Amino acid sequence: MTANFRLKAYQIYFDEISFNKIEKEFIPLDNRNSPRPDWFEFHVIRGFLKSAKLKKNSYYGFLSPRFREKTGLSGKDVHDIFNKAQGSADAILLTSQPEQIALHKNPFLQGEFYHPGLIAATEHFFDYIGRPVDLRKNVTNLQKSVFSNYIIATSNFWEEWLELADLFYSFVEQELYHDDYNMKALYPYRAGHVELKVFVQERLVNYLLLNSKYKTFVPDHSRNLSAVEPVSFRKPLLEMEELKTKFIETGDPAFLSEYESKQDLFWRSLQS
Repeated sequence: MTANFRLKAYQIYFDEISFNKIEKEFIPLDNRNSPRPDWFEFHVIRGFLKSAKLKKNSYYGFLSPRFREKTGLSGKDVHDIFNKAQGSADAILLTSQPEQIALHKNPFLQGEFYHPGLIAATEHFFDYIGRPVDLRKNVTNLQKSVFSNYIIATSNFWEEWLELADLFYSFVEQELYHDDYNMKALYPYRAGHVELKVFVQERLVNYLLLNSKYKTFVPDHSRNLSAVEPVSFRKPLLEMEELKTKFIETGDPAFLSEYESKQDLFWRSLQS
């Protein structure tokens, strides 16, 4: 299939230092004078989508200044991946930390592990908008998970994301809920703490990916568990990812049970 799609991969910058690091394959997206720095990249992505007229023949991505540091992917790599996937997938997942996706049942539970309260806060929001979901039950794999909004997707995907993002922004900004979502959570990439709402918003894409209508493409680089350190982690992580995938494909609870057993054994090995 010959496709005539365009890639519009934006990279967000906050200052002169981050601007000067933008590779020529990316389009600079200015976030220097954000009126709401507490929302980090979410605010500028949402603002762009609200003002831009997205084109059906284009894929869009909004990558943070730390994209290459977190993923190891260059701007050229992103374009090469896009050329392989365009037209056959709705969303191209360029996730960092694939080992975290393999280990945890889904990105929401991964977030709960590092930021206690994230599950309850996220479910509260979905209850409020009339889309109740039990985030502890969902099982995802590398084909349906991504971190840090590192996703290249069609206009249809981003339009649905914007609808959800607007609902979340409005919900959090209400005085009734403001304090719950602005409580501080530890963030290892930045000194100090970041508000919980930031970690919830970056998982909104994962809520959309639970919907099977979106076909995804995951490049080899983003699913590479064979490079995880230490070496002793590689085999159990590969096994957990495979078991989750088998459960997703078959619905057989035996695969999920075996995954949970291996996950428990993995945690125990870390404590010994």
